[in-house]
Amino acid sequence: MRFFYRLKATTLALFFLHTIIVFSCTYVFCSSYNCGGRHGGCENRLNRELMLQDPHKKAQGSLENKEIYKSKEKETLPKHRHVKGNLRKPANNAFIFAGGAGCPIIQSPLIDYLSPDVRASLTVREKILALSNQNDIIPIEDFFTPVMKRTLQKLGEGVFGEVFSCYTPEGDGLAVKIMPIEGKELINDEKQKTFEEILPEMVISKELSHLGQSEDARYYTKNFVQLYKLGIGKGKYPEFLINAWDNWDEKEESDNDRPDVFSPKQLYVMFAFENSGCALEAFTFHSKREAMSVLAQIAATLAVGEAALKFEHRDMHRGNILVRRTKEEKMVFVIDSHKYVLPSEGVHVTVIDYTLSRLSQGSCTSYNDLNNLPWLFKGHGGIQHDTYLRMRNATKSDWSKFAPRTNACWLYYIVNKMAIKSRVKYVTRAQIQAAFEPLVNQFLNYDSAKDIFLEYFSNPSPLSFESKKLKRN
Repeated sequence: MRFFYRLKATTLALFFLHTIIVFSCTYVFCSSYNCGGRHGGCENRLNRELMLQDPHKKAQGSLENKEIYKSKEKETLPKHRHVKGNLRKPANNAFIFAGGAGCPIIQSPLIDYLSPDVRASLTVREKILALSNQNDIIPIEDFFTPVMKRTLQKLGEGVFGEVFSCYTPEGDGLAVKIMPIEGKELINDEKQKTFEEILPEMVISKELSHLGQSEDARYYTKNFVQLYKLGIGKGKYPEFLINAWDNWDEKEESDNDRPDVFSPKQLYVMFAFENSGCALEAFTFHSKREAMSVLAQIAATLAVGEAALKFEHRDMHRGNILVRRTKEEKMVFVIDSHKYVLPSEGVHVTVIDYTLSRLSQGSCTSYNDLNNLPWLFKGHGGIQHDTYLRMRNATKSDWSKFAPRTNACWLYYIVNKMAIKSRVKYVTRAQIQAAFEPLVNQFLNYDSAKDIFLEYFSNPSPLSFESKKLKRN
């Protein structure tokens, strides 16, 4: 009998040890790909739902200025009513994978295609074709060069489409987002987006990519994801895309419908972006200076966007900030013809995903009316949910107006998340937190990312916080 109890105790101990090991390995695997999935946290689960769709917001009530989010209460964010099982396989919000740079920037018509004059003279379809540098809709397979087809693999998926990785003939890595549009069939239990709904994202992607053209321009940053190519295609899903989808499905068990369901008349919009690194939440910092450089680059990027285009990101969680290692020693930002040079510390930041974003140029404003997405605000607890609420307070629910305080709210979110959640090697998390702690209670005192950047990061030694007066009355 004693032997039986010992054997039972040993068996139970081995079972629990096995469970802990499996859970730990699964967490590391999922986090490194920003998937969340069955094992991810609330932040990742929500982020996956937003991966290829329009995000959401609302806010009310005054929220206290918390120093660091140390609450052990689990953050609960809302499920999208159409997401099956609240799961989406990761693509780091549509276009993330390791690699370098070098993709050309599209220089064709930009936001003029949303101006009032052009609205009256062009249909939405004509505007989108012009933005894509196309005279007419092309067969979907013609969007891909032979090299792109040969190197193509599925990278991830979202409610509204699929994401594939491939390479250009020059060897530059790309992520291609393919979204069926204008069809009557439900795809993954969702209505397909229309030309009208997809146009703002196309315009914003082009506008922000355009800011990376020349350091001699009045405004410059190359830290918004660079757009390689846009396209509007038609036809059944090509065999090379189906094969890539099947290969991924065998390993990852797709939640999406197999794309062989599309008819020969199906239309698609296709975005090809540069490779940009891994998500901030999956990046491993080797020093405090790397972490400070990432924060400085995020602030500088938003500052340029605000000044140049009255830009607000409005959904800048850690999955929408990519980081990669670089040999570049300096990062250049230009605001109102004034050049700011920051030490890179060996890291390069890229901001992605503009489905919720807002910008203006001239008489034209492009934005997503988040009043139409009320489910985003039904979560509770945690800094990400609080950030959506703070945004609604800042905009007073008028999502068309320019309210750069929303960017300051997201910088507050980022500095808190980096202080307590950063992955580290050769440096302790406590050291990262000690470096960031003087900042975590400051950013909500500012009305824009530009104000934060000029206050903390624009001096000749932008990462030397010892020389900065951090307390603001």
